[in-house]
Amino acid sequence: MFIANKDNFIPSFWEDSFNFSGVELISFSPWFMCEVPQFEKGSVEATFRSTHLIGDVINLHHFASMNEIEKTYIVTPANLNKTESWSIQRLRSISKAIYQIEDYANIIYRFETEIGKFLDYDLGGFGGDLLNLKFDTILKFS
Repeated sequence: MFIANKDNFIPSFWEDSFNFSGVELISFSPWFMCEVPQFEKGSVEATFRSTHLIGDVINLHHFASMNEIEKTYIVTPANLNKTESWSIQRLRSISKAIYQIEDYANIIYRFETEIGKFLDYDLGGFGGDLLNLKFDTILKFS
């Protein structure tokens, strides 16, 4: 989830929107950037593209159901992409598996990038046995 500090507030031209000069992410979890084509009435070609930053898989799933997303990227922290820094990669699909540890049901998301690389994100952090999990695709991107 992104947090916008009121000190970063910038007045908007439109009544139903807010502008901020910056936002902050409070956890080291992946987030998503989506490019959405915008069309003028009667036009078949996009007039411009808007960029949307989405803080988690649940909100991405909802956003994808309400919008025609042209491109989706995953932005991952170093601990997830196993490098020394944050990384951005085009996203092909998201799958989900659920596993049980004692009384707790945990979710692991598997992100497939455009180049066929898989990144696994364990929400509970318990380290489920990935070899014996069944992943179901929940989102596919073009």
